[in-house]
Amino acid sequence: MANKLLGVDEAQQAAWVRAAKAGVLEVAPVHLPVDPPGDCNHYGWPVAAMAGD
Repeated sequence: MANKLLGVDEAQQAAWVRAAKAGVLEVAPVHLPVDPPGDCNHYGWPVAAMAGD
């Protein structure tokens, strides 16, 4: 289902399978809030922070 929704080709699907087998990638559905409170405008992308140099 993810392949259909994301529209990826066979080469990309193969890369995802290799990454999943290596334990470094998981494609999974997420629940995005309909009306998020405050200034929440990252649209489901991870929010990163850096500490130190």
